[in-house]
Amino acid sequence: MCFEKCMKKFKKMPNKCIYMYISAKCVFCFGLGVLLAGYLAGYAWYVMGLGFLLALPGAFRILKK
Repeated sequence: MCFEKCMKKFKKMPNKCIYMYISAKCVFCFGLGVLLAGYLAGYAWYVMGLGFLLALPGAFRILKK
């Protein structure tokens, strides 16, 4: 499966690159969450919480040794 191939490739990357990639995704998601929170004022915490929850499984799989 393509997803498994990508995960194997990702795990072979140096730790510095993985941390930089994950940090960039977190910063982007945080900015997007803040932007959406402005438009969806009543749902601000739900939007940011959803972004955090969606990021956890991928980060855990990548960083798991």
